[in-house]
Amino acid sequence: MFNLRFNIYLAIGISLIITGILFLLKFFEITNTSYTEIVSYILIIYGFVTAYFSLGTGSRGRLFFASAAFLIGIMFYVINNNEILNPDSAVFPSMLFITGACFIILFIDNTKERVFLYSGMLLLIISYSSIVFFNNSIIIQTANKLSNIVLEFWPVFLLLFGINILLMRKR
Repeated sequence: MFNLRFNIYLAIGISLIITGILFLLKFFEITNTSYTEIVSYILIIYGFVTAYFSLGTGSRGRLFFASAAFLIGIMFYVINNNEILNPDSAVFPSMLFITGACFIILFIDNTKERVFLYSGMLLLIISYSSIVFFNNSIIIQTANKLSNIVLEFWPVFLLLFGINILLMRKR
């Protein structure tokens, strides 16, 4: 088995190659997949491979991020391929569900840390109850608007994060 760093680079490389191929197929109109669906495929592939290789290594941040990428990819795929009456109202509960599921995956990775299980279950319960009981409340509508703002400006956040990594690296 290769080391963890090689496996992560392999996952990133495979994701970038598939992204390039799918964007070229879309550009030359060979396929009619949407850009959202292409991004969902890439997030699913990258998240699954990276989470698989991160299990049992003790790198909680990488496992949490990879699990979140996988689940966000599934969310994009479901929203893109199904008729959902109001997909904007599903953003906040989806974020709660994804965060809760990631905490449960962290608990599965290290069963001694029960705080991950408790926080994950709490977030899953809040996500479920926000869908069932509080669908039209002002709190959920405000949270959905804030979630949509975050989703609208995520490229800016990624750009700032990349610049921060470049500026803070050791020379």
